[in-house]
Amino acid sequence: MGLRSAPLVLALGEAPLLRRACKMLVGGGVSVRSLASVARLPPRADVLLLADDERLQERLAAVSEAAQDRRRPLRVLVLSEPDEEVATGAADAVSEPAAPGTDCLRVERVDPYATAARILLGRWPLHRSMDPPGGQLPHVLVAGFGPFARALLLHALRVGQYGEEPPVVTLAADTAAQWREWIDARHPQAGRCAH
Repeated sequence: MGLRSAPLVLALGEAPLLRRACKMLVGGGVSVRSLASVARLPPRADVLLLADDERLQERLAAVSEAAQDRRRPLRVLVLSEPDEEVATGAADAVSEPAAPGTDCLRVERVDPYATAARILLGRWPLHRSMDPPGGQLPHVLVAGFGPFARALLLHALRVGQYGEEPPVVTLAADTAAQWREWIDARHPQAGRCAH
């Protein structure tokens, strides 16, 4: 039985988020190759990273054309810079940008902040080292008001509903009005999900 070579991740584009993602992957030991164009895709490539920018549809069309002769579909991850919609979780669900010939592509939209929040709370669950039957409640402290802080709050509210009692959440930011206005405008039911 032959050994499969290490996965190869391709990156197409120059967006800052894409550069940061490549740097993190390389730091984690993943082989990443930046492409200037997609005239020819390496056959052993597993994943292609694209940024959600003004050239996304153009790049998807070029990648789709270049991937026509692949044996298996190429997984394309579209990284989104956090904006107000992404930070609220509206883009949390996977949605596929339109691309011609998607039989040869598996396109997924990725919000890195929501993904990081899921990984963090998956690795360190809210109830870890606690005694819920003994009356202990999870307590989450979210500091700041950046995109990761908002994604962390939303995911904590989602997973905190699996306990008998909702978690206690403390929000700390430069001004309390930032959180209050955002929750009132975007998530008015959040108060029912936490103390």
